[in-house]
Amino acid sequence: WKAWLKYVSFEVINDQKGEKNKTSSFDPKKDQAILSFVPHGIVPYGLALAGLPQDAVDLIGPFRPVIASATKLFPMGRTLMGWMNSVEANKYKVNQALSQGDRIGVCPGGISEMFENYPKPGRHPDEECVILNSRKGFIKMALKHNIPIIPIFNFGSSKLLKRWESPLLEKASNILRVSICLCFGKYGLPLAFR
Repeated sequence: WKAWLKYVSFEVINDQKGEKNKTSSFDPKKDQAILSFVPHGIVPYGLALAGLPQDAVDLIGPFRPVIASATKLFPMGRTLMGWMNSVEANKYKVNQALSQGDRIGVCPGGISEMFENYPKPGRHPDEECVILNSRKGFIKMALKHNIPIIPIFNFGSSKLLKRWESPLLEKASNILRVSICLCFGKYGLPLAFR
């Protein structure tokens, strides 16, 4: 993991420098919360990398990632979901996890956010787009369970892989709720750019 994190220049920056907020008894590393990772990117590296390496877990605490149900349809997807102790991305499963007192991590923009970044016409390569206006389910869950949302921005997440722009694939992905995307990285392989 250390070599991979070094390759993609993964770094966790905390604005509180590990200090507990003196006006609140809430501990962002231990208390139940919803961690909201944005932007999604082709692969939600921020969500995945924050849940695995010890450096990130030490800073933001352990959590269960919420992963698209379609992930289990791919080879190794079901194994990966079990290994990460993930929660399936549906209302019932997320509600169940929060009712049990779990901390969860979500990418609220999902598939739509993945297609919203460059090379979408009108987008600049240096822009990072986040979709939150139509994504209120995680906010409703936080209100229902009376828990805070911790916002986490993944700088450069949408730049790790490039994709071929296709409005047809975008529409099909949103209808089927499965990411259908032709993407590539360094040397045309699925190896992330730095």
